[in-house]
Amino acid sequence: MIKLWIIVLTATAINGVSRVQVKRQFVDPFLESDSVLVDSYNDSILVRDPLSDWFAGIFTTTTRKPPMGEIPKDCKPCQCGVPNDHTRIVGGMETKERYLPWMGLLTYNYRFYCGCTLITDRYALTAAHCVKGFQPRYIRVHLLEHDVKHLRNDTIRGVVGFIIHNQYDPNSYNCDIALIKLDKPLEFRDPLRPVCLPDFKKSFMGMDGIVTGWGATRENGPLAEKLQEVKVPILSNAQCKESKYGPNRITENMMCAGYKEGGKDSCQGDSGGPMHVLTAFGVYQQVGIVSWGQGCARPDYPGVYTRVNRFRSWIVRNTADSCRCEND
Repeated sequence: MIKLWIIVLTATAINGVSRVQVKRQFVDPFLESDSVLVDSYNDSILVRDPLSDWFAGIFTTTTRKPPMGEIPKDCKPCQCGVPNDHTRIVGGMETKERYLPWMGLLTYNYRFYCGCTLITDRYALTAAHCVKGFQPRYIRVHLLEHDVKHLRNDTIRGVVGFIIHNQYDPNSYNCDIALIKLDKPLEFRDPLRPVCLPDFKKSFMGMDGIVTGWGATRENGPLAEKLQEVKVPILSNAQCKESKYGPNRITENMMCAGYKEGGKDSCQGDSGGPMHVLTAFGVYQQVGIVSWGQGCARPDYPGVYTRVNRFRSWIVRNTADSCRCEND
């Protein structure tokens, strides 16, 4: 059984033991005084506590649903899930810059910490653990970025608020899904487009999951500077429950992807980002949200993702005041 150490944050060094890992980059996010954060580098649970009066006014609840605006009547035609086809040679290796134009990154006080995806002209999709307890005014959504060390900042939005699923459980990471409402709408024109939501009833078992993010390329390693992509096979939930996670930790709101021998996986810093599938028509659908896992790419510990099609109706209902693409 995995041992958990609860550590009150002090000025002393922090030591921990291996445990389930939320795959986000730790950036000192000024959480609520009773919020829990999993440190992505030592796998310990940290109970955050105010350190001084300097934090006054920052430790507040931020999960209240932002007001719903009017249903837009002037939405322009657009296509979701269509990648850009131009590439660029960087450092001798071919990388596809802005290839996935819905891919976003979240910064807190302008420091990268999680991924997200654009799903309408006014909303981004991410993991609940990426925004639970955070203050919207300190968060920015950056789009059409490729290199986190050299952000263009030409497509950036502030945040009005979050919509976190009311059944989100920070202990089990069940229903680890949230919507981010942007401070003003975006216009869909080349190269900017949203990702498509997945088909309702598919399990996607056996398909290649395409995971993208700026997370570490190995466990406890440094973050990737440029957007990375990894393909991993999507497992059935029955297969996932036969892994070392056992039968009780994987819910129907989760999905797993990875190789039994390990070696490829999402990792620290990828949290909130997408796992896609590519349809026969060349369209990308987001089927998963990077959520949690035991380390990164360990044998018989596949990555665990929020199963997006379980929440499709919830997403559509809560983004009704924004413009969607007609093929979504």
